[in-house]
Amino acid sequence: MKLLDRFLSNLDSWTSTFKQTRTHRRLVRVLTGLLASTGRRTITNSIMAQGHEQEDWSADYKLFNRSEWSVRDLFASVLLEGVRFLDPDEPVVIAMDDTSLPKTGIRIPQARYCHDPLAPKFLDMQIRWGLRMLHAALLITDCNARPLAVSTAFEPVPAERKPKGIMSPTEEAAFEARKQASKLTTRSVDLIRAMRRTLDGAGMKSRQMLLVVDGSFTNGAVVKGLPHHTDLVGRFRKDSILYAPLQAKDGKRIYGNRLPTPDQMRQDPGIPEQTETFHYGGSDRQISFKEGGKVLWKNGTKGRLMRLLIVMPIPYNVPGKRRKGYNAPAFLLTTDHRTSALDLIQAYLNRWQIEVLHRELKTVAGVGQVQAFSGPANDKVHGAQAAAFSMLNLAAQEVYGGEHDHWRMPLRPKWRNKDTMRISSLTLLTMFRNDLAKSGFFVDPGSWKPKGWILKHRETYTAA
Repeated sequence: MKLLDRFLSNLDSWTSTFKQTRTHRRLVRVLTGLLASTGRRTITNSIMAQGHEQEDWSADYKLFNRSEWSVRDLFASVLLEGVRFLDPDEPVVIAMDDTSLPKTGIRIPQARYCHDPLAPKFLDMQIRWGLRMLHAALLITDCNARPLAVSTAFEPVPAERKPKGIMSPTEEAAFEARKQASKLTTRSVDLIRAMRRTLDGAGMKSRQMLLVVDGSFTNGAVVKGLPHHTDLVGRFRKDSILYAPLQAKDGKRIYGNRLPTPDQMRQDPGIPEQTETFHYGGSDRQISFKEGGKVLWKNGTKGRLMRLLIVMPIPYNVPGKRRKGYNAPAFLLTTDHRTSALDLIQAYLNRWQIEVLHRELKTVAGVGQVQAFSGPANDKVHGAQAAAFSMLNLAAQEVYGGEHDHWRMPLRPKWRNKDTMRISSLTLLTMFRNDLAKSGFFVDPGSWKPKGWILKHRETYTAA
């Protein structure tokens, strides 16, 4: 089976999302052009890649502005397709995080000042202008024990702007309601419940869904909003104030004696330390951890009984130095009291793949480069790109098994002597473009060219 055939077969599951079949076909061609085009991934370059630059292109733009379809319906098919690569008794592990798409235009709707992780540390405010996006990714462990992150949600989280002038009490109450609905925690709970409904609708009501998150999502609002058969593993502060649960009921009290802080528990020799083998950083490593038992976090998760796990600092070799460096310890809280600590910690270590996916979406797939100047377009185009890139990765997992096939893929340069554990995104897009060229999916318009002209129409505007 070819990569292109499997990719188009995956996109056929989106047919029921649209009211008209022609809208689905147009979206498939536009997204395929965005993946296959070179340079900036814009709608214009997608039209050029399809060879339609001499035709009416307005329908490609109206596809995101006026057509009535939902990006969440696209990602529902991605989630169900990705679950097929998991064992039946394996939990559905979802990593969640927020990221930003950098923008420069001041009139772009939903744009706001976002945190910039690559900004210099000496700045007072490490921010940049862009679109804040809520991102969820399914973690799949392939045959090489290296997890693969596949996007299952990618939607903007705009800030609610306060109206100018004096507001009446009714207007102020409506503004506060909109402000509460636009919070990251509120949107994340709504997204978690939507993914849970997708699994329930596919006959997986009793299957566990495990969320691995950072400190932004480890709070009472998210934990309280978790649906059935859904657990959370999240990082929290090392100086948090914890309490022990009461051994016996005492009126309305639920908090027992105050416990040491998580960092004090890490340094306490009375708590036994365990060492096991985990897959982290591309290889198996010996990592130590401690189990802190059942705790209550009064200022965070309120009265929900949580389980404390402490991952000890992980040593690594520092280039040019004999002494080893150590990563910061991780203090984890989870609502799952049944799964072993090894599986929970491994799931959290696999969470790093969503950070890798952030980079691949922005630099390889070109998500965020489309110039959308309307609210509906911003809601759809970036998420649709991420969904198409997810379907392409799942198609490669089906065709190549997640391995780099030296017989069917282009030769790597000699200076790259290290074997890759899975297909790189650049190699995947190269194979995808090759299949498109062989199948004739995008036709050459065959327009007039100047005498002696040899460049293809996709490489220049003047050739058309």
